[in-house]
Amino acid sequence: MKRDERDAQTWVVLELTRAGERLIDEGKMDGVLRRHLKCGDAHPIFVPAVFYPPTRADEAPIVLSVTEGYVFVAAGLPDSDLYALENTPIVKKVLHTREPSTGMRVLMTVPDHSLRELRQGLAKLVASAISPGMPVLVLHGLLAGLEGTVVLDNEVTVDVYVEMRSLRLLRRLPKTSVRPTKSTGG
Repeated sequence: MKRDERDAQTWVVLELTRAGERLIDEGKMDGVLRRHLKCGDAHPIFVPAVFYPPTRADEAPIVLSVTEGYVFVAAGLPDSDLYALENTPIVKKVLHTREPSTGMRVLMTVPDHSLRELRQGLAKLVASAISPGMPVLVLHGLLAGLEGTVVLDNEVTVDVYVEMRSLRLLRRLPKTSVRPTKSTGG
C-alpha cells in the first residue's frame, strides 16, 4: 500500500545568523536548538554538516557542510516556538509566507525527499574526505579512540590498519565511524 504523500514528513527552514553558523562550526547547534525549542532528542533536527571534534589540543575541528546558513526542524512543533527563535542571536529568520487575506504568517516547509538529497550529498562529502593512506581516528566500537591508517576505501566502508605495541589489526569499519586526523604520523 502506497503512503499518501500528504502524510510525509516536512521540514521548517531556519536561516541562521553568523552566530548560528558559528554554533555549527563548534558542533553545538543541535543542542542549542533543542534547548530553545524545549524538544527532546526524539524530535528530528537536521543540521546539514558533520562536525569532527579535534583529537588533540593543537588541532582544529573538521566541519563538512553541504548547505551553509540553514538548519531544518521537523514540522510538528508549535509555530509560536519556532517563530520565537527569531528573537535569539542564532536565527535570522524562520522561512514563511503571508496569508493574503489575513496577513498571518504561514510556515514554509520543504518535503522530506529534498532533505534526503542533502543527506546523500553530505554522506558523499564525508566519504570523499577519507582516502587510502590517510591517518584516521576511530570514533565508535571496540577500537574507539585509536588512530590508524586507511588501507582500502570501499565506498561506504574503509579498511583501517591499527598498530599497537603488541597487536596489529586490520578492520573494516563504516566511514562514519572514522574521522580524518591532521597528524601525518610523525
